[in-house]
Amino acid sequence: MRAARLKIVLVAAFTSAAMLIGPDVASATPGSPAGGVAPGTGPGSVLWTSEHAGDGHAVAADPKGGIVFVAGSSGLVAYDAGTGAQLWDNAAGDGLSVAVAPDGRIVFVIERLSTGGGGSDFLTSAFDAATGNRVWARRYSGCPKVGCVDIPVALAVSPGGGTVFVAGTSKGRTSGFDYATVAYSAATGRRLWVSRYNGHGRSYDQAMAIAVNPRGGAVFVTGTSAFDFATVAYTAATGATLWTKRYDRAGGHDFASSVAVSRDGRRVFVTGASEGRTSAYDFATLAYAAASGTRLWARRYGHARPAAVLVSPLGHTVLVAGTSERSRSDTFYLSVAYSAATGRTQRVSGFGDPDFETVSADAAAISPDGRSLYLTGTAASVPGAPAQALTVAANIATGALTWRQVTEAEEFGRSVAVSPDGGTVYVVLEYFFGTTAQDFIITAFRA
Repeated sequence: MRAARLKIVLVAAFTSAAMLIGPDVASATPGSPAGGVAPGTGPGSVLWTSEHAGDGHAVAADPKGGIVFVAGSSGLVAYDAGTGAQLWDNAAGDGLSVAVAPDGRIVFVIERLSTGGGGSDFLTSAFDAATGNRVWARRYSGCPKVGCVDIPVALAVSPGGGTVFVAGTSKGRTSGFDYATVAYSAATGRRLWVSRYNGHGRSYDQAMAIAVNPRGGAVFVTGTSAFDFATVAYTAATGATLWTKRYDRAGGHDFASSVAVSRDGRRVFVTGASEGRTSAYDFATLAYAAASGTRLWARRYGHARPAAVLVSPLGHTVLVAGTSERSRSDTFYLSVAYSAATGRTQRVSGFGDPDFETVSADAAAISPDGRSLYLTGTAASVPGAPAQALTVAANIATGALTWRQVTEAEEFGRSVAVSPDGGTVYVVLEYFFGTTAQDFIITAFRA
């Protein structure tokens, strides 16, 4: 492993604009550059960094606040949330996503397990959060043939912590590739149910994201089916299908990528990239009634690709965060805020920088109090130039930039999470050498 050489540079020459949208009115106000923050003392300052071999895929914070977990190519790694000291490294495989039980005692990881002949299965594992010891591991395969492909993509834990839900894409016995959603007992790994979604005959159906109703009772999976958004709601206890909804913009290509549920459990929000009439892709965001699947509203924002849809803790605002792509040499991080109830656009906020012509947001998170949005991804001085990891924080109420950090080396921001008290932001930075991932750095920023 290379010697740790992460240096975070705080740059004041940063441009932010929040456009307040009203009837026939659009005004712009400058953001608030972080400027002059001493290391370790103010918002955006670095609290600690830790480096590890291999690539890091996902980060999750312990709901109790004591541990941070990173799943990656070398397994699952646990860090002390306060100091960054590595607590354990279980080298348990190539983790794609990670989630922690509400009581903080068990951490769950999914990975794609090779079965030979080009085939793979879902592998879901549970580990003791304090020690890293494996509690249980379960495989899922959609068909018995050699070479059948099953790829897990997302997992979620029920509000009470009793059930783990895993979603992915799975080759069926006769149906081509389908969504496959599997529920396990969190304590024992006993499989509770499996539900599959086959959109249209042997069409390619690719699950991308999963969310659980905070009130319990339902699980929502979204993704792409024959180039349409397809969102399926299941009963959490049995896996029975409650409803299925599709979205197609005039026969264009539509790729759903993220799903979220309001805290009161009444609304489900889905976003993705949808082919536009005058642009390559737009944000397309839809709201559904969680109980019935009735579409409540649909909104689009042009020339943009989303990274995530997020709901404020109070449930009044829905944020779609991603990248504006007005032109190849004019890209910037973007956040669009909608009224959760009506879909009315409340605010459009863009975060650009004269030093970077191209940026791409890869992950987003919201603070527990709903006041701050965090985005991480990559930035380059010109198209094709070496990328640097760019992380920004913004005030959700005003759209103003709070702080930003950029690395000096060739890296990109892979995943972001926020501590339960909202005081710390954890970002996984992937280091690249040429086109090959070498190792990752987890960095804790003061929120």
